[in-house]
Amino acid sequence: MRGVTKMEAKTKKTALISVLLILSLAAITGIIQIFKTKAVEVAVAVLEERSLSDSISVTGRIESEETYETVLSSSQKVIKLYKKVGDYVKAGDTLVTLDTEDLQYQLNKAALSLDSLKVSTGNAKAQASINLDTAKDSYALASRSYHNIKTLYEAGAVSKDDFDKADNALKLAESQVKLAEIQYNNLNLNSSSSDVQKQMERLNLNIQNLQRKIDESTIKTPISGTLTLLEARENQYPSRSQGQVQVMDLNRLIVKADVSQYDTVLLSPGQRASVKVKGLSPKLTGRITSVGDVSTPASSSAEPKYEVKIALDDSAQDIKIDYDVDVDIFIKEKANIPAADRQAVQAENGRKFVFVIADGKAVKKYIKTGLETDLYVEILEGLSLGEQYLTAPPDSLKEGARVEPAV
Repeated sequence: MRGVTKMEAKTKKTALISVLLILSLAAITGIIQIFKTKAVEVAVAVLEERSLSDSISVTGRIESEETYETVLSSSQKVIKLYKKVGDYVKAGDTLVTLDTEDLQYQLNKAALSLDSLKVSTGNAKAQASINLDTAKDSYALASRSYHNIKTLYEAGAVSKDDFDKADNALKLAESQVKLAEIQYNNLNLNSSSSDVQKQMERLNLNIQNLQRKIDESTIKTPISGTLTLLEARENQYPSRSQGQVQVMDLNRLIVKADVSQYDTVLLSPGQRASVKVKGLSPKLTGRITSVGDVSTPASSSAEPKYEVKIALDDSAQDIKIDYDVDVDIFIKEKANIPAADRQAVQAENGRKFVFVIADGKAVKKYIKTGLETDLYVEILEGLSLGEQYLTAPPDSLKEGARVEPAV
């Protein structure tokens, strides 16, 4: 049997070493694969266009857009009712007439008093004018007589006694003119600024108030709508706690809501609103028509609240006055804008970013954002439409970590 040559032994040794090297490399590769970090599965999405809106939520109530209310006087008897509760009435229709007999009597009495005062004042002024004219005529006559007697006295034709009488008569006539002038001027002054004038003003004011009450005794509705309240009976006096009359336009309903000061500053007429009537399925739409300038009385002892009115676009037939509603008022709205999931947007040192996948690794991409809602954030810069991003990255995810989209 032939022995193994040195060459053969060397060849076998080389082959064995090669096999061992191959096995060692395979073992090392297997160990590396075992200890290599496994890629994190992550949810991804592409940046899409969406319509976003930021809103506030409040509660409110259904009311009529236009309401007329008044209370009948408890001191006037109801003469006639022209309508009944539930009737549709037009603007200008008479609803109730009240007794005006006592008011008319007071009006006539006040008018007579005013006329009498005017007549008496006028008569006194006329008499004072006559007295002044008479005094002036007497003075003129006394003056002529005085000058005639003076001439005769100087010529020695009359005595000193006759001259003195003429002089005294002239002085008396002059004093009568002055007295008549004072009386005449006083009457003119008194008729414009004295108690007489004040009496006239009071009487005129009383006459105006009585005439207004008589006019208001015929109750007419200034609006068209449904007569919803009429607390009165013919030939009876309304009680002090009743006598209410109410007309509502039930075809034009609005929402009234009391809104906090913090939210009121964000509101303005024209903003869109979504209205959900409690207990009913469909939502209604509307827009703000007014925002109150003064806080509502009910909130005087608490946080200031302001009345906001919302006109409904289309009133449903099955909603009624005083129904409670939930309202979403849209403060900001943007249509067809790039928007990412809110959970995807993170912040670092005042800068916002999202994670994207590059070469199987998580990479931060810094962005600028705009309008934010509970679900989405507007992307202004940094991420393009159609670009893929991680929607809800784990809190522990670091940049450079191996990631792969979840199946």
